[in-house]
Amino acid sequence: MREQLLGPRSPAVAESLNTLGEVYRAQGQLAEAERTHRSALALRESVLGPQHLDVAATLNNMAMLETARAAYAEAEALLKRAQAIVEASPPSAQRTRLQAEILESLARVYRGFGRIAEAQEAQARAMLLWTQ
Repeated sequence: MREQLLGPRSPAVAESLNTLGEVYRAQGQLAEAERTHRSALALRESVLGPQHLDVAATLNNMAMLETARAAYAEAEALLKRAQAIVEASPPSAQRTRLQAEILESLARVYRGFGRIAEAQEAQARAMLLWTQ
C-alpha cells in the first residue's frame, strides 16, 4: 500500500520492508526474512545513502537473522558495519538507541562464538547507553 501511495523509492516503503523482515524472522521464515531485509537495505542505501542510521538499523536486523542461523561471522561483519555508521553519525536519541541495540546484538554474537568476556563487555556498554 505504501508503495502505491508513496512510490517504490519512498523511505516509508523501506521502513515497511524492514518491519516485514522482522516479522518473517520472528515466524522462523528465515529465507523470506533475508529477501525482505536485503530489499530494505538496497532501498535505504539508494534513497538515504550508505551512511544513514536507518541503514545501520537494517544491518542490525540482518545480523540478528544471521545469528538465528548461527552464522556468527556474517553477523559480526554486519554489526561492525552498522557500528561504524553509528559512530560516524552526529549525537541524537536515535543514535544512542541504535548503539545500544547493536551492542546487545554483538553480545549475542560473542556468546555464540563463546567469547564470554567480550559478550559481557558489550552488554555492559549497552546497559550504560540505555540508562542515558
